[in-house]
Amino acid sequence: KQILDSGDFDEFTDVRENFYLEAKPTIPYLFKTSGQSAFAEFAKDVASIANSKGGFILCGLKTDKKSDSTSPHEFDVITNPIISLINKDTFYKQEDINKFANQYIFPKIKLDVKWYEYSKDHNLGLGSIYIPPQEEDKKHFITRISDNSSRNIKHYFAIPIRNDDESK
Repeated sequence: KQILDSGDFDEFTDVRENFYLEAKPTIPYLFKTSGQSAFAEFAKDVASIANSKGGFILCGLKTDKKSDSTSPHEFDVITNPIISLINKDTFYKQEDINKFANQYIFPKIKLDVKWYEYSKDHNLGLGSIYIPPQEEDKKHFITRISDNSSRNIKHYFAIPIRNDDESK
């Protein structure tokens, strides 16, 4: 939060995704063109962070896969943070994100959508979807996705869980 407020996004360089941080490129959830897959990915990311400790989905950050001896699997690390910064007008609106969250995540969850200005270029910045820590008695958050690609509509339910830097 301090880095976002400062606008010095270079400080994100080499930061590893974790329980509290999911880094995404530009506009990751293409709701209008990707259909159910975008809603499924969005619901999985938000619910898994809500089922954990709360945190941020930051949009406009490029990551690369890395590995080291401390982790049994590859993980994402933020590379040059200013490569993928976005314009404020292209980022999601609070009311749209709340609407999608209320349609695909149960029980209802409150999110904070905000765009943060880059200190070196006031036309660019990072988009943030903040998932606050949730009350334990409301957990677990469940996602609902419908697949209507065939004649029979199928409904899928899941409880996404955040495991360090992954949502499963």
